[in-house]
Amino acid sequence: MQGQDQQSDTSTPRVPREKELLRVLEELYGGFSEAEETLSAIRQGEVDAFVVSTTDGEKIYTLNTAEHPYRVLIEQMREGAALVSADGTILYSNASFARLLHMPLGKVMGESIHTFIVSPETAEFRRRMKANPSGTAAESTLQAQDGRRVPVYLSLKPLSLDGVQVFSLVALDLTERKQAEEAMRNAYDELDDRVKARTAELAQSNARLVAANRDLQTLTEDLIRQSRNLKEAQNEANLYLDILTHDIGNTENVANLYADLLLGTLSGEGRTYVEKLKRSIDKSIEILGTVSKIRRIHAGTPELKPVDLDAAIREEIGHYPEGIIRYTGSAPPVRVDDLLPEVVGNLIGNAVKHGGPDVAVTIRTEDAGEFVRISVEDTGPGVPDDQKEEIFHRYEQQKRGVGEGLGLYLVQVLIERYGGRVWVEDRVPGHPERGAAFVFTLKKASAVHE
Repeated sequence: MQGQDQQSDTSTPRVPREKELLRVLEELYGGFSEAEETLSAIRQGEVDAFVVSTTDGEKIYTLNTAEHPYRVLIEQMREGAALVSADGTILYSNASFARLLHMPLGKVMGESIHTFIVSPETAEFRRRMKANPSGTAAESTLQAQDGRRVPVYLSLKPLSLDGVQVFSLVALDLTERKQAEEAMRNAYDELDDRVKARTAELAQSNARLVAANRDLQTLTEDLIRQSRNLKEAQNEANLYLDILTHDIGNTENVANLYADLLLGTLSGEGRTYVEKLKRSIDKSIEILGTVSKIRRIHAGTPELKPVDLDAAIREEIGHYPEGIIRYTGSAPPVRVDDLLPEVVGNLIGNAVKHGGPDVAVTIRTEDAGEFVRISVEDTGPGVPDDQKEEIFHRYEQQKRGVGEGLGLYLVQVLIERYGGRVWVEDRVPGHPERGAAFVFTLKKASAVHE
């Protein structure tokens, strides 16, 4: 019986008593609680020692009191710093490294560094941990907890703590630099696009300029050719004018001589016809003389000099019967040329001719600063307001015969040549029917400084 009881006791497991089970559970729970508290303390940086399991057993590493300033220094660094075991476990992290990962500091320690390296770079990071005993440094990318990618310059250096290999990790945030580089690239791309666009515009402008230059060159050649042709035509025309002026002048002089001879032999109606013929010949001679003077004016630059205006006026008055022309005052010398008598003579002749048989002509001179103001006034029919401008223009005097108006045109050309101006007014303001006043200005000789 006893043998059977003993065999039964050996083969059947002993069931722990209730109190013993409770004790075992308490020990296990206490161990788990202590491990959790220890891990939490390591994560929070509240301990001065940690345990690392090795093939030789567990080893305890302590942070001595002399190392405290360095720990404070690392905690204050702007760069992220961490201590990583050989398998990648983060044994220590400063606050800057936690900020890079967008995680609370307490949750960083104990995590694997490999979970924070972007997947394309994980294998390279593992290789760097084994490749160079003196450490490596290169750009890398961290994967933050919220999914963001943080570009960093990652320095990894192996260390030996009491024979155990760990790695110091320093991460410099390159976000701002990358943003600046991106902004610079964008600005460069934009500038490059603008330069290309501007270069294209300049190329088009240059092509247009080249085409315009060709057109301008062609036009210039045409103008040179036309100018040459015009010069030849002008020389030819001047030749014809010289021949005509010379030959017609000679013919008119001969005709005028025979008209004078006929006047001495005729009387009655025949004499009247010859007198009209002689007046026509005289008019033709006058027109030829005026044309010759205009050609002379346009031929070259005027040579102006001081001329006695008072003497020129009195000389022209002397060509008319006494009493017809009244001249008051005197005039200083003016800067003109030898054709000044043409101006005075044409204006006096115009007043006498168109003023009627009872016309009275008055010449006045006034001081006008650097100029002398001269007016030739008549008591004739005057000039209507709508004709005061056109009266100096060639061939616009529609009511007059061939050659009429050339005298006033010659006056205008000469006065403008002298630097003055000419115009016509009413002798009595507001009453054109009571006569005209032809007014012109000439520069005083004393006003021109050598």
